[in-house]
Amino acid sequence: MESIPKTTIKVPKSTLEEIKGYCIKNGKQVGDWVEAAWEFISKNDFDIYDKEATPCLSVPEETEKERSQVEILCKLMAEFITAQKQVALPAPELIAHASEEKARAEAKIQEQEKEIQRMQEDIIR
Repeated sequence: MESIPKTTIKVPKSTLEEIKGYCIKNGKQVGDWVEAAWEFISKNDFDIYDKEATPCLSVPEETEKERSQVEILCKLMAEFITAQKQVALPAPELIAHASEEKARAEAKIQEQEKEIQRMQEDIIR
């Protein structure tokens, strides 16, 4: 196996941890990541110290238009879903009233069960 000469690059610990996490997730070594990152920067002619322009890959106009349309569609769908939830849910007053009615009905059932039990005891005697 060929020995690759190694060197050390000083980076902030938090940056190294992020790179290591990315590499572990993708089954790669940190050295492979550094090499791939440098190749990408070189191939795309990025000047990472140019503070005026943030390097980015160009996005075709059609793709940007589609992305914009998707965002608009997502907003419309969110508004529709919110409106449907509001229509589907009963008003809080109705829920409270139904709870009160249920409690009264349960109390009535208990009263009637006691009455039936009392009548059965009377019949047995």
